[in-house]
Amino acid sequence: MNYLSISPNKTYPHIYEVELTSLAELAQYDSIEVHFVVYPYSREISAEKIEIHPFEEYIEDILDKQKSLYKKIEDGNNKRFGLGLAAIVMLIMATFKPEEFLAVQSIVSVFGAYIAGKELWADLEKYLVYFTQKGKIRFFTGYFSYQLERNTTFAHYTQIAKKNRYEKETLIPEKIDYIEQSNSKTIRLSILQEDIQKLAKEKLAHLFSIHLSEEIADIFRDKGRLFGVKISLNSHKWLYKQSIELYQSQNNTEFGALNEANVWLPDSIFQRITFYVGKWKYYHKTFVIPKKKLFMTYL
Repeated sequence: MNYLSISPNKTYPHIYEVELTSLAELAQYDSIEVHFVVYPYSREISAEKIEIHPFEEYIEDILDKQKSLYKKIEDGNNKRFGLGLAAIVMLIMATFKPEEFLAVQSIVSVFGAYIAGKELWADLEKYLVYFTQKGKIRFFTGYFSYQLERNTTFAHYTQIAKKNRYEKETLIPEKIDYIEQSNSKTIRLSILQEDIQKLAKEKLAHLFSIHLSEEIADIFRDKGRLFGVKISLNSHKWLYKQSIELYQSQNNTEFGALNEANVWLPDSIFQRITFYVGKWKYYHKTFVIPKKKLFMTYL
């Protein structure tokens, strides 16, 4: 069940390569997601001293309004909610005041309902997240902020460049997200089946690199750190998605996972079966898989 490998670069030991393994097995799923967090224990190392490449570069380009391999995902739910509210207003007016349906006042009312609906959705979304956060059925706002611009010449050139840079095949995720906090960094990747199938005969594929300065590399290794990994194995159905979610962390040299009661279970993987419909998810079942590793480290 080893799906990830983390190891220092042979030429640059202060760079850690994170690679996807078991590609033939993973290729049977419609998509997979890799969520990865790194948290150094030394107070001498802040998040800004750790870089995750190439994804930080892509996101910096987007924020600087430069050309990037990815683009910002626009959430259209507020517009759809506004249109729905405007349609309801139109239906009411057409039913009860058909003689005024095309009047200027009616048009203004419909347009006002659309604008109000867009603004109302932001508050409604926050309330849905808050009130469902402890239940088995939950509303969520989405894990990814950026999507690959697949049909561009830029993307094709990047794929060639990546292979030359890392001297092995690389996977370019369909969607990504990146979170930087004061002491940790998190990267989220969504990879399509078709991209994994192209590399199914390979032993591994490069995902990203963790870059440290040479000055802090020894501190990072000696003082310890936490690597946290979540891998979702997704099967897409007509109206829903079923996900096998696997969690494990490496706390210094010890592998383990937290169960639902937040109790640390050494040498174990926490597994959850989750169903997704739109932005709703249902936590179905949970399991603990003992004496298994979700990823390997060679540090």
